[in-house]
Amino acid sequence: MWETILGFVSLMLVAVSLCFSAVQTREVAKQSRINNGIGSATALMDVNNLSRAWHDRVGSRG
Repeated sequence: MWETILGFVSLMLVAVSLCFSAVQTREVAKQSRINNGIGSATALMDVNNLSRAWHDRVGSRG
């Protein structure tokens, strides 16, 4: 009887652990999407700044 109870309790703990792991995985995926968006925006800003600097140099020579 104790084996059955302990088996059931351990099964419940495994289920709770898997649910917690799923929530953590979802949050990490969300953070990754946010960080990728920030990285893309930063890269575009850098390209824009370089382009602006190049146009300023070319425009000042004329």
